[in-house]
Amino acid sequence: MGNHKRGGTGSPPQRFITAVADVFVMPEPVATIYRIGKVTRVSGSTATIDIEPSYEDALLGIEGMTHLDILFWIPLDRSILRVHPRGDTDRPLRGVFSTRSPVRPNTIGVTTVRLVERDGLRLTVEGLDAYEGTDVIDIKEGTGHHGGC
Repeated sequence: MGNHKRGGTGSPPQRFITAVADVFVMPEPVATIYRIGKVTRVSGSTATIDIEPSYEDALLGIEGMTHLDILFWIPLDRSILRVHPRGDTDRPLRGVFSTRSPVRPNTIGVTTVRLVERDGLRLTVEGLDAYEGTDVIDIKEGTGHHGGC
């Protein structure tokens, strides 16, 4: 299971990935993850993402994209490493790296969505696989993009 351990009484000071409250203790910092927005509404296949005002400049040109890759933090148990695919207990256990399970050691989700509209700091998208209240940590040009860099 590697060298991951939980801190406790008498443990040396450890550094954390700072975006979540309950994380594995790492011997060295890996990254600081910043929330750049939040999923504020999900209705059927349509979702609304409100972007933090400090990231407004990062939205420049996004209207020219048809698809975006949305990266988000999944607030789930990080300690589960084996699952039944699709939650079907009739299927044998597999390691999470060989599945599409949202339960992962680093619970970063990614979904390619269709951009419906940008209205200031608000993006309306179709196909986002996240819940209301989910923290968005990055947006990238999607696989069905238009334009390119």
